[in-house]
Amino acid sequence: MVQEITAPKHRQQVIDIGSGLSMRWSTSADAENVAELVGDAFRFSSFGDKPDDEIPGKHEPLMCCVRRLLSGHSLAMSEYDYALVENTRAAPGQNPIVACAALHEIPSYYGCVKMNFGKPEQIACHRDYRNRGLVRKLMLEMIHPESEHRGHVIQYMPGIDYFYRQFGYEYALSSPDGREISDLDSNIPKLEKGKQERYNLREAVLDDVPYLMRLSANKEALFLQKTAVGSAYDERYWRYFVHDIYQSPHISWYDNCRTVTIIRDEKEGRDIGFNQHVYMNGLGWQKFALEEGVAIRDVIYPVMRQMVALAQEQAKACHEYEMSKKKEKKEEKKIEKKTASEGDDSTSCESKKPPEISTIVFELSQEHPALEFLSSMFDPTPDEPDDMLYTRISDYAAFITKVAPALEERLTRSRTFAGISVTLQLHFFKKVEGMNAPGLEIVFENGKIVKAQDWKKPTPEQKVEAVRKRKEAKLPEPRVFGAQFYPLIFTQLLMGSRSARELIWANRDNAVKDSESHLFLDVLFPKVEHDIDLLVW
Repeated sequence: MVQEITAPKHRQQVIDIGSGLSMRWSTSADAENVAELVGDAFRFSSFGDKPDDEIPGKHEPLMCCVRRLLSGHSLAMSEYDYALVENTRAAPGQNPIVACAALHEIPSYYGCVKMNFGKPEQIACHRDYRNRGLVRKLMLEMIHPESEHRGHVIQYMPGIDYFYRQFGYEYALSSPDGREISDLDSNIPKLEKGKQERYNLREAVLDDVPYLMRLSANKEALFLQKTAVGSAYDERYWRYFVHDIYQSPHISWYDNCRTVTIIRDEKEGRDIGFNQHVYMNGLGWQKFALEEGVAIRDVIYPVMRQMVALAQEQAKACHEYEMSKKKEKKEEKKIEKKTASEGDDSTSCESKKPPEISTIVFELSQEHPALEFLSSMFDPTPDEPDDMLYTRISDYAAFITKVAPALEERLTRSRTFAGISVTLQLHFFKKVEGMNAPGLEIVFENGKIVKAQDWKKPTPEQKVEAVRKRKEAKLPEPRVFGAQFYPLIFTQLLMGSRSARELIWANRDNAVKDSESHLFLDVLFPKVEHDIDLLVW
C-alpha cells in the first residue's frame, strides 16, 4: 500500500519573497487551487484537435493528475511535495497559488546500481506572474535542494524547449520512441472468422505482482538488453498500478489511465507475458514482455487486436465522462434558455460518438523487436533527432561515487583496462549553473574507483611546479588520461546518449588527450539505450 507520510519538519517553514508572495510546501488542502493553475497554464497543450481561432479550455487530464498527486495516494510523491508560490493578498474567490513545481521520486537504475532519480514535474506559473523569476526560485531554492537532501544525484524531466537549461539541465536521456501506426483496420490482421484467439489478455490483479516483478526484472523479457539507464519496475510500482490505485478515492475517469494485462496462452494454459498501455485521448503502447521461447510473431497481433478493443472501451468511458462534465457545467451556470443555434450545438456535442481508436503511439523501448517486426506499418516520420529529456547532474563527483560499481563492472569486462590504475582528469572550462566545479578527477586503483572529486585544470606554471617537485622527490610519472568538454555536455557522455566521438565531432571544444584516453572513455561511458517511464503518477 502507499505509505502515509507526514510533512518533513525541515520543510514546514513559509518563505516571504516580497510583494505579498511567499513560498511554501503543499498540503492536500491545496489540491484544487494547484489543479486550477496547472489546467489553465497547460490549456494550449490540451489533447486533440483544437480550433486555432479559439482559446481552448483548461487541461482536464492534467488537472486530474494534480488532484491525485496531492491526494496522498500517489506512487511518485506525497501531498507535501509540491513547491508553491502563494499570493497572500489574493482577493476572495481568487486563486492564491500563482506558481508551482512538484518533486517526484522515481526508483531507477544506472547499470547494476539501483537508485532514486528526482523528477521535477507539473510546473506552472500564472500568466500575470511570468517573467518574475518565480519558477527559478522554486527550482533553485526548493526543488533542487530538497532533491539533493533526499540523496538524489540526478534529476530529469520533460519540459518546454530551452527553458530549463538555465537551471543546469542538459538533454541527456532519451524519451520513448513515439512512432505511430495509423489505419489500424488495414494494418492489424483480423482474426479469421470462426476462430478464437489462442493468446488472450486478462486484467492483472494483486496476485500477479510477483509474476510482473519477475518478468520485468528480466531485461531479455522486456527486450532491454542494451538498456543501461532506466526506471525500475519494483513491487511498489506493480502493486500500485494493478491494485493500490483502485483502492483510493477516484476523482475522475482520468484518475487511472493505464491498463496492465497478463498475456495467457489458452492452448498451453499458462501465462506467457504481460502488456501495458495507456489511454489518454489516444492509445500509447508502453510495455510488451514475453517469456523466453515465446515467438513475438505469434503473439503480437492478438495482443494488438485486444489492446485496441480495450482502448476503445476506455475511449467510450472517457467520452461519457466528458459529456457528464459538460452537463454539470451547464447546470452550474443555471442556463434556463438557449438560442436555437446554441441548442443545436449542445445536441450535436452530446450525441457525438466516442473517437475511434485509429492510431497506436509506440512508447516501447527503441530496441524492442516489435518496432522492427512492424516497421513497414509505421507512418512516415521526419528525419530528426530522438526526443530527449532534460537531465541535471550538479555534482559529477557524487554521481560517480554513487554509480562506481557499474563503472567498475564495465572495466572488469574490458580486455584492455581490467584492473587498471590511472587518474582520469576532465576539464569543463568553467563552472556554470548546475555544476559544482569546472572539472572532475577520478582516481582508479586496480580497476576500482578510490576517489572522485572536483578538479580545476592547473595553469602552465602550476604544471611546471608539479613536475619539478615530482622529479625532486624521484617519483614516477603518474599515468593520466584526460579530456575536455564544454559545460554540462559531459552529462550526455555519462548517460550514454552520445559517444565521446560524437561529442568531439559535434563541437571542437570537446577533445581527448590521446587515443588511449579516448578508448578508456568508450569503455567507461559506452553509448547505451534508455528506458524511462514518464508517467509514474
